[in-house]
Amino acid sequence: MVMSKCRECGVPVSTRAKSCPNCGYREPFFTPARVVMILVGLVFIAMIWAQERRNREIDRIAEQQMTRIQTKPAATERLLYASEYTGGPWPFTCDPVILKCYGLGSGILTVSCNGKEYALAEGATAAGFSDVLEIYPPGKVGLSMITLYAGALCE
Repeated sequence: MVMSKCRECGVPVSTRAKSCPNCGYREPFFTPARVVMILVGLVFIAMIWAQERRNREIDRIAEQQMTRIQTKPAATERLLYASEYTGGPWPFTCDPVILKCYGLGSGILTVSCNGKEYALAEGATAAGFSDVLEIYPPGKVGLSMITLYAGALCE
């Protein structure tokens, strides 16, 4: 018979006892199974809380993106010809392209080619330009020679 101390009075009590014979306290000690159940319950509650917090953050970000102005600000436009470009091979399938310079602080640059508008660097979709295609894959930030050339023309 294993003995354990009562949580209330400290007297040794059998682990099979339903109450302390000295003070009458019900469940005078925690069994290992009960401790494990409590820990599992706490972990489960923490997981639910973390998921709810993550969901609230996702909802907040989605709401911010939805409330952005969906219309583009005015852009200055300029034709960009392959014959003018000296930074390497012409990266587009049409000549000329329409270079659009949006003055949004970071200077978002796009080109229109064959009826589609392409961003020259990441940032256009983050600025709320939902109809602009990104040339660079998501997560890869880079300035190509055409981006630097177009940026100099927009200044």
